[in-house]
Parts: sequence; C-alpha cells; structure tokens
Amino acid sequence: MNFLHKMVFKYRNPYFCRPFFKKTMAIIQKLRNSGAVVIAIIAALILFVVGDIISGSKISGMGKDDQDVVGVIFGEKLHEPELTKRAQEVYARESENPNFKVTENTEREMFEQSWTSILRDKTVASQIKKAGLYISEEDFNEMVASEYPADQLKQEQSLQTDGKYDPIKLKQYRDQVQNNPKAKAQLLAFFNDMKEKTIEQRYARYISKCVYTPKNERGYNYIATNQGVVGKLVSLNFNTVLDKDIKITDAILQEYLDKHKEEYKQNFDSRDISYVVWDVIPSKGDTMYANDQADAAAKAMAAETKPDTAGEGVVGFVSRGKLPADAPKEVSEQVWPSTLLQVVGPFYKEGKYSIYQKIAEKRDSMPMTHVAHILIKFDGSAAPNKVIIKDSIAALLKANELANQVRGGGDLGKLAAEWSMDPGSATNQGDYGWADPNTYVPEYKAFCIRAKKGTIEVVKTQFGYHVMKALDDPDFTQLKYRVKTITVSPGPETVKLVNVDSRKFYSSINQSDPKSFEAVRDKMALTPRLKKGIKTDDRSIPGLDQAADTKAILIWLFEEGRKANDVSDVFAFSSRHMVVMTTNVRKAGYATVADVKEKLEPLVRNELKGKKLEEKFLAAIKASKTPEELAQKTSGTLIDLDGLKMGGNFIPQLYNEPRILGAIFGVKEQVLSKPVSGASATVVIWINRKDKVEVPKAGLEDAMDFMNQPQYLMNRLQEVLRSSAEVQDYRYKFSWN
Repeated sequence: MNFLHKMVFKYRNPYFCRPFFKKTMAIIQKLRNSGAVVIAIIAALILFVVGDIISGSKISGMGKDDQDVVGVIFGEKLHEPELTKRAQEVYARESENPNFKVTENTEREMFEQSWTSILRDKTVASQIKKAGLYISEEDFNEMVASEYPADQLKQEQSLQTDGKYDPIKLKQYRDQVQNNPKAKAQLLAFFNDMKEKTIEQRYARYISKCVYTPKNERGYNYIATNQGVVGKLVSLNFNTVLDKDIKITDAILQEYLDKHKEEYKQNFDSRDISYVVWDVIPSKGDTMYANDQADAAAKAMAAETKPDTAGEGVVGFVSRGKLPADAPKEVSEQVWPSTLLQVVGPFYKEGKYSIYQKIAEKRDSMPMTHVAHILIKFDGSAAPNKVIIKDSIAALLKANELANQVRGGGDLGKLAAEWSMDPGSATNQGDYGWADPNTYVPEYKAFCIRAKKGTIEVVKTQFGYHVMKALDDPDFTQLKYRVKTITVSPGPETVKLVNVDSRKFYSSINQSDPKSFEAVRDKMALTPRLKKGIKTDDRSIPGLDQAADTKAILIWLFEEGRKANDVSDVFAFSSRHMVVMTTNVRKAGYATVADVKEKLEPLVRNELKGKKLEEKFLAAIKASKTPEELAQKTSGTLIDLDGLKMGGNFIPQLYNEPRILGAIFGVKEQVLSKPVSGASATVVIWINRKDKVEVPKAGLEDAMDFMNQPQYLMNRLQEVLRSSAEVQDYRYKFSWN
C-alpha cells in the first residue's frame, strides 16, 4: 500500500494531469479497502504512471530545461523532485494515522507543508547552521532527564504524571520501542524536532544579545515617553490648496521615486488586470433535467437488492451525533427512522439533489442523545433579558417556574432566548442537536442517558440549574448509508447563450487600442472588475470560485512575454466565462513610474501642496510675533497643545502625524518654528514650555525593549530573510497546487 503511494509521489511531475491523479487515488483507495495488493496490479499501475509521464503535455511559459522548476530562492532554482521528496516524507508521517486519506485538499496541504519547510531550510535554518549551534550529548541529557526539561517534553501529556513531566515515563517508553522499528523511528523524529526547536530558541536568544541599544538612545527614549509639552500649533490643511493648482509631471514623479525607490522595490513579479465575467446560470429547464436524473437515480437505488457497501458515497458506521459536518438535517430526521434499504429523497439544496439510502445498521454501547436546556446560573449573573438572578435560591425558583411553563406547553426555545445564561442555548432555542453525552458534566450526562422523549426535569450542575427536556429517546444506533448527488449543471443551450455573449465581446475588441476593452465593456453594460497586485502565489481572484480556474488565469498572466494591455481569449470555465486585460505588468526589482503612478500621484500632490503652504507661512511669519497673529494672517487653525506627549502618538485635530510630532519636541521654546509638513497638513509650532525630565542613572541598561525579545527578533529575521531571498513562486503551474 505504502509502495503504491510512493510510486505516485515519485513520478509526479509537471506533466501529471488532475484526472489521472484522481483515477490513481481511486485505485489506491479501493485497494486499501479490499486489501487486494498483488504484484500484477502494482506492475500495471507503475506502467500506467510512467506511460502518463511520457505522453504528458508541456507547460507553457518555461524553458525546456526549466519544466520542473517550482520556485527560485536566493537565485537558486528549486526543482519539483526536491519538493516531491519532501512531500513523501510528510505523507509517511501523516499515513501513520489510520483515518488519513489522500484527497485533493490533503495532497495540496502536503505540498504546502513541503514548500514551507524548504523555504525555512534555505532561509532561517541556513543562518542557524552558519552560526555553528548544535545540541551536544550532554545538552540532550539535560533536556530529557534534568529538572528543566525541554518545553516539548513538558507539554507531552503521555509523559506526564499528575500533570507534570515525568522522566521515568520517557525512559519506560524508550525501553518499550527498542524492538519496534516503527515506534522507534517516530520517537527519534520527535527528538530531532525537539532539538531543532531548541537550537532555534538558542539562536533567537543569541541574536537578541547582539542587539544593543546605547545608553544615550535609551535616555532619549525615556524622555520621549515621559516628557510633555504645552504650546500651540498653527495648521493649514492640504485641502486648502485646490488640486487644479498643482501640476504633476512625469519628471516630478520620477524625482520623488528616485528618493523613495527602496520603498517601492518589489521582490516578485505582479500583474494588474481589468476583466469582465459572464455567469453560467442553469436555466429552469436545466433544473428540471437534473430533477428527472435525481428521480431516476432514486429508482435505480431502490431497485438494487445488494447495494455496494464500500463504494462511492458510502458513509459509516456513524452515530447521529457524529455525522459528517456537511450532512444535512434530512439524514438525522429521515434516513435514521427509515427501514433498511429504503431510499430517502431526492432533496434539493444549493444547486444539488441528494438521495440517501440506509444500507446497514448496528447497535452501539453508548447512545447519542438529543436534549434542550435553559441554564439559570446562581453566581449573580444577568439573563439575556437583563434580569439578575441574585443567588442559588432565586435560581432554583426561576428554574422550577420555567420547567412548569414548559410542562404546560410553553415554548422552551423562546424561554431559552429570554432566560438561558448559556450563550449557545440562548441563541439556538436551547437545542445543541444530537451529541455524545460523554462531552457533558456528570449530572447533565445522567439525564441525557436516562430520559425518554418529552421528559422535563430541573438538574443542578456546577454551572447552575438546567431546565432540561429530552427531545428524542437516547439512540444507540449506528448507521451506514450511501448518498448519491446530482448537481444542477448548465445544459448545452445555456452554455451556448453565454458563449455567444462572451465571444461577441471578445471579437468586438480592437487589440491594438488599449481603450477598446473599456469602451466595449461599457457599451455592452458589463460590470467592470479590477484586481491589482496579483502574484504567482495568489490562489483566488474575485468572481472565480474554483482553484483550477484561478490557476488558468495565472498561467496566462505570467506567460513569458506577457505585456500590458494584452487581452486574453475567452476563458470558458464551467460556471462562468471571463475575458482579461492586463493593465500593468510589473517585474521584480525597482519600480518604474508607470508601475506605481497611482500610488505616487497623491503623495507627490500632497508634497507640492505642503511646499505651497510652507511658502505661505514663511511670508506671514515675517510679520507675526505670536501664533495667534500667524493664524489670523494665514486663516490657519489654532490648535492647543496641553500636556502633549510623544509616547501618545496623537496630536489634537491632526491625529497621527509622526513627522510633526517629532518636530514639536525638537523646536526651541517661545519661538515660531519653521513650517513643517506632515501627511495631511503643514504647521508652525510654538512651544511655551517643555517638562523637565531627568533620565534615571540606573535601570535603563537592564530594561529590555519589546523589540529585543528573542521571539520577536526571530519573526522579524524570518521576514527579512524571506524578503531578501526574492522568492519566485511557480507552484501555480503544477497539478498538485
């Protein structure tokens, strides 16, 4: 069995297609269920895999020698075999769990874990290795046998006695696994992981000790945090200058970008797009066709005398309280009381018809129970209706009163919404559905197991008094059932109509005119859609709900030679059609003005407005001696600064303006300052006085800043290394992603 899975992983490559993988996994799962693993089947499967590789199609946008490149890290190409090998290791661990199944989601998760693991190895882990840190034998003995064990050991419940780590239990376990290679390998893997985490923690502490804040800087920080000022600001908001009075040229934008080029450097390729979508919505006729199919499927299921108990769509054995999360209420309400082999349905919900059939049942030793309750606490809490229950006596009286109301025909759900002090009960009509009573406290559990349908009692637990009602008899039954699903899909005529509309749009575009896309879109009254900054590791685009659809868009967007204003052909997806135009194609590296023009223009406009306002202030300062005179001459706003502190990071009326805030604490007292422009206003500062703050002679050296904490520094280091690695992610090209 493991061999089959390994063969699948070993030979996976860019040429693998999703239908083949599904087919292979279906074969493997069937073999797992039947146990029919024979040499002939294995040989046939291997030939099938190799044959698919040979006949697979090439991936567009990659050179011949780079077909299996999944990414680039620090300029080094990462090839798929390396990632696949790591995925095999993840699979080997996960497959130890008997409930583990290879599905599209678990497959994707395995490769995601592998990618993250390799990325860490080539960034943080490589730096730790260069530091020369390691765990010696003495270190390891200290970690497992001393009074200060490693955190992972302390947290492992199987190695605890009375809630505390017990080294004797570890010794016993190590002795037990000596003759069990599988268990021994798991223990060694646990120890290796523990060593890696310990080394990482030590490296983080090592880095934190290298980060030193000089004493004078700590003094400045202390003053900035504790010093207050009293004074005034004269402020002119940028919106007092009209946009039409500001002229922005590409030369000015380039000058601004040259000064801030590092802020706009990008370590990855990205795309901006404009696009239109046509939803392919099933017609009434399509729905009727699916309904007829569902009826036919129900009749076919009913006609089977020996249904497949291990085939597709089979669920079980399962208890009522442990149904799959996506099981609708009809399973519990109608399949459960049905007779054996009775077909129930079809039921329609969210574009699907579902038909169910009970194919086997057995009795469990512990029942599932279905009760509702109202909790009245006796700790002085208030009920949802704001009434406070003062003590246990008042709580018991209220619980008995409510129980009598329910016995008299009162609606427990409405009473729960009004009185229950259990939030879940109050918002769910008191009903938690079918559940395992072992999850409840003893008194509550006892009622659930003994009570017959309709029984009403007041039960006391550690939480308070519960008004409890059994909604059904305890159910000891476990069922195996099968479900057949018929999806309401658009028929050929429906798809044809959408195809006509999308093709008409595409054929109306003048490919040589960048404005043609928008012109045709507006003429046909289509909804404009935009998406900026799309990266190769993005997995969703608004309007698309299938990962495969997004992948198709990504492959087109990042094809070699893609240019701005390119228009795609019609993407005819199953649930919608789509046409895309690239509005910006940005390469990794420093930005051009064209790349970030929309971001630069408002910033440059404000900078130019600030210069105009600075000139206005400078002219008025010559004839002003006080902030009041300056405000009158410039029509500026006078803002009082009363006990303002830099640590507060807030200026009245201006809010968050760090540049202005810093200037406030740096200007001279009793003098009109030079104009200072922030993000939204230009100001002149007048300081009456600053608090006298003395820096403590001792203690500052021992105070650790938050940013010097080991874990914080480690997180920042990871960010910096991943950024400097300039990771290029090409996983979107592969079937497993």
